[in-house]
Amino acid sequence: MSGSNRSMMLYEKVGKVLGELEMEYTPDGEDKSFRFSMGIKSKIRRIAFKIAVFDDAILVCAVSPVAAPYRDKKRMREATEMICRINYGLRGGSFDLDVRDGTLLFRCWLDCEGADPSDVMIRNAVGGAVAMFDRYGDAMFDVFRGAAPAREAVLRAERAARVTGCPGAEDDGAGDGD
Repeated sequence: MSGSNRSMMLYEKVGKVLGELEMEYTPDGEDKSFRFSMGIKSKIRRIAFKIAVFDDAILVCAVSPVAAPYRDKKRMREATEMICRINYGLRGGSFDLDVRDGTLLFRCWLDCEGADPSDVMIRNAVGGAVAMFDRYGDAMFDVFRGAAPAREAVLRAERAARVTGCPGAEDDGAGDGD
């Protein structure tokens, strides 16, 4: 299958899954992307999605409307530490923080080279981004606003959700250089 036919097939599959999820989305057939937003259970309240479809992959990005305080060096250090703490051992995606403008997003990449993703994989990529913002949104909001240090905010979020990263990599806050 040629590259353009392949990406169109993947694009149509993503559109079908979003329709089954009853998402109101804006498709862009020329760019082979979808845009929509979803409410979440955190102080951030809502995230914007862009799903981009390529010949060999589907990229799901969820962007926070609340940016990190990129002009405040002390709080930006806390924000970058927070993202490192959250990302360590995280499965299925990662948070990215743009230090130039404070943009925060969660990114999940579905490799489609040589295989078609299932509908469940596409749903899980969207749902996974929502789950990560639900889990860590309050911590992010608090760190960005200077209401909590990174270490404390992340530990509180992970304890509340009973989250562990990699097996054996649980963090009780002891011995991490603080």
